[in-house]
Amino acid sequence: MEASQLIIYLAGQISNCYSFIHADVTNSSDLSFHLGAIGGKNEGIIQNCYSDATLASIQNADRNNIISGIVGENMATGLVNKCISKSSLQSTSTSPGNNALNILFLGGIVALNHGGTIQSCYNYGEIYGTTTESAISSLLIGGITAQNKSPGLIQSCSNIGNINFIHQATQFCYIGGISANNQSDIISCSSTDSTISGIAGENTTLCYVSGIAGINTSNISESYNTSNIQINSACKGNTNVGGISACNYTSSFISNCHNNGKIEASCSYTTIDNSYVLFIRRNCWIKLWLYSKL
Repeated sequence: MEASQLIIYLAGQISNCYSFIHADVTNSSDLSFHLGAIGGKNEGIIQNCYSDATLASIQNADRNNIISGIVGENMATGLVNKCISKSSLQSTSTSPGNNALNILFLGGIVALNHGGTIQSCYNYGEIYGTTTESAISSLLIGGITAQNKSPGLIQSCSNIGNINFIHQATQFCYIGGISANNQSDIISCSSTDSTISGIAGENTTLCYVSGIAGINTSNISESYNTSNIQINSACKGNTNVGGISACNYTSSFISNCHNNGKIEASCSYTTIDNSYVLFIRRNCWIKLWLYSKL
């Protein structure tokens, strides 16, 4: 199920468009839900577009919920270029099911980047994602995109919008100022003048929160974070917090990046299971140089 103000599916080109939509949707169907201020799915070019929308959704079905300030999904042939979002995005999952497709994807510009290009885009809008204790759901929030799949490229983009989350469901959460889950290339990007804050509840199995990429399995270069990060974790699951990336795979690289954002992370649970910990990651697998300042 897809909803947008201007286009549901684009294979051509759209430019110089504006969206001021206000949408409040509850999805109880067995279909994945796409809500984009400009479009639902892009295989063409979206250029010089602007959104100042208010998008809110409640997901109580076992399917993905995909919310974005510009377009929900950007496919391999898609280009999103020189777009700005000031849209407010909010989504909540209450689904009690156990379907692997039950994931909230929230992206300031693109929710899911399926190998396409996002270039010279800016997000100023606030993003807020929540999952309830009764839900079995995962949460991915990115200031630019929730997930960047190979061979996707995010280049010369910046997030200036606040990101807030409360994750109480029994699955993972990835939060990033640029991308929650980066599986490809992030080049010359920044997260600045904003706050990334949230709560990882007692049911959370895994939570990665960072200024650039929550989890990185590919490459980040020429990028920096000055956004402050404030996390409170119940510490009954693993919670990793980082200035550039909270989890950087050994086959991946971070090059010519720096973090000047303040990182604050705390455990609220009185008895911590030794098998679960709270990590503040200042240095990862580093190529060339990286520095971090608390």
